[in-house]
Amino acid sequence: MRNRIAICAAVSALIPVALLFLSVASRNVDGFTGGSPLVRHFHIGVFDGGHWFHSHSLPYRGSTIAISGPGAPSPQVRGFDSPGIYYRFIRFPVDPEPLWTLRLSLAYPILLSLVFPLRWVLEFRRRAHNKRPALDAGTRLGLQFRPHRPGASEASR
Repeated sequence: MRNRIAICAAVSALIPVALLFLSVASRNVDGFTGGSPLVRHFHIGVFDGGHWFHSHSLPYRGSTIAISGPGAPSPQVRGFDSPGIYYRFIRFPVDPEPLWTLRLSLAYPILLSLVFPLRWVLEFRRRAHNKRPALDAGTRLGLQFRPHRPGASEASR
């Protein structure tokens, strides 16, 4: 049982290290090559410090969507930006397939993957602390107990 716990702790500690390495390495990857297609309209890539999920060969990274004249239908655009998250959903009137892009900063999976290693460390420290021999609290804190002597004045203590 202890070997399994040690193996799980080691593996769970390697995941944030690997993600941190991936984050540094992804800064040098050109995002204009796109991600790897998993299925026809679902691509995934790691570049520019984030996980990119997108529907077409290249992710939408913000630019002019369409130039239309009066009376021409314009694309529907939805999306939001927040710290570490970028999302766009664009539906063009003539194209049945929407264009969407989601970027998640690599900081989120790094922080999430730190949960288990921290739990293992805290559990290890708790177990190590409980195995120590019980000592008098006064001794551990460096306090000295002086028994009360009858007749001793308060100033001499």
